[in-house]
Amino acid sequence: MKPSILSRLDLKSLISLTAISLLIGVTSGCTKSPSIQPEEARRAMIGAMNSFNDALKERNVEKITGHLLNSPEFFFYVEGKRQGYDGTVAQVRELFANLKVYESRWDTIQVSILSPDAIAASATFHVILIDMRRVETHLIGEVTCTAVRGVNEWQFLNAHATYQPDTAFYLPSSTGSGRGFNAFDREIPASEEVRSSLEVANRLAAKNELTAIEMAQIYFAEKTVGRSVWGPTNYRSRSDVDAVIFSQFLDTTLGNQCLRYIRMWRDRFQVVDDHWKGEENFWEPTLYWAEQAEKHFPGSMEAKEIAFDLEFKGFMSGFDIDEDAKGKTCEQYYKDNLENYLDNFSKEEIDTWPSSCESIRRQFIRGRSELLRKYKNAPFTKVLQDIDPTTVVETHSSC
Repeated sequence: MKPSILSRLDLKSLISLTAISLLIGVTSGCTKSPSIQPEEARRAMIGAMNSFNDALKERNVEKITGHLLNSPEFFFYVEGKRQGYDGTVAQVRELFANLKVYESRWDTIQVSILSPDAIAASATFHVILIDMRRVETHLIGEVTCTAVRGVNEWQFLNAHATYQPDTAFYLPSSTGSGRGFNAFDREIPASEEVRSSLEVANRLAAKNELTAIEMAQIYFAEKTVGRSVWGPTNYRSRSDVDAVIFSQFLDTTLGNQCLRYIRMWRDRFQVVDDHWKGEENFWEPTLYWAEQAEKHFPGSMEAKEIAFDLEFKGFMSGFDIDEDAKGKTCEQYYKDNLENYLDNFSKEEIDTWPSSCESIRRQFIRGRSELLRKYKNAPFTKVLQDIDPTTVVETHSSC
């Protein structure tokens, strides 16, 4: 489906708006002194940009345009086409009159203090917007801009922006690591747990720098959010705005918020196949937070906990768990279910299963011992320690 927003006016409004919001961060966050340290300026700018994003989500046009320098010298160059102050303000108004959702983020930002009265900045950005017809547009791009000192505040003087569609959204994707669906994935989080996790994720995603504890918090929060959203399947193409849907157990408002979060931070999620009909493919975190935690806090307990959680899921994807098998030998387990199996399998086939099942249990015990040894039986490994090996079985289905 082609995005209707990609039109003569709307897309240029979007890019202009992104450039403006970058500038607002510069104009609002940096001090008047040319001696301010670059990292200080960067932190202040990002904080102001996040605040400005609130105005975008609220469709507060007056607040947005109030930061533009109303002067003949004001201009935007968007893909080589120049626009002045009046044209930009008109485009911003028209854009928001036709938008249902606006989300944005800045991936990289650099600030240069030119003089006591001028600041330059450059950034890469990612924008999602959905129009009134629910047509969704994803864009990535680059912008550079200059801010000058006004009477009471810094104001935007000019900007240059380029953009392109975000192909990560529009092109079909694989199902990530291919990790399977096991007993530890089946439970869909309750709405209150999802709501709480989404609040944590949104709060921490807006921060420029995270502590080790916060990295662990956002990892597990995103894990909960992702588990409540069903991913692409053969029946749901990613090019459709409705391709990714939220669980029917969530209310509409919360579900749509989860969808927007995953789309905004798409590079931190991957799709996991349910190994069934694909109707309950779901999302889980990639290695992003594990890599960040190890990079910034190497050897920390939080970095180890994130790494273990990912390894644990990968390890368990190779095993089937059935609580009904607890305390039973494999032979007894299959004997108790013999009548059900005989509808689809011969007695000769069923007789070969116990030895295979016992071999799988031994593999589980060896693998578990290695994983617990690696993480030194830390408290966060309790979920693995508590698994009874007799619940590990080999399932068989004729479907």
